[in-house]
Amino acid sequence: MTDAISREQAIEIVQNRCKRYTTACVLAVTEIKQLPPIQPEIVRCKDCKHYEYGICKKAGVCVNKSPNGFCDWGERREVT
Repeated sequence: MTDAISREQAIEIVQNRCKRYTTACVLAVTEIKQLPPIQPEIVRCKDCKHYEYGICKKAGVCVNKSPNGFCDWGERREVT
């Protein structure tokens, strides 16, 4: 899974780090604002490493018993 921070957090980091380099700071902030939003990866239960035989090992008895369902704990199973 990819780590992500919010656009506002990234801008704050840049502004705090480059107070002396105003032009560079403005350019960096402008580029951050133009980045496309990150789409979260949705892992379906059937492809999740926690899902076996219709049961989620992470959540126990899961409300969503559909192989096409998904949850916050979804982690893609490695293909061997």
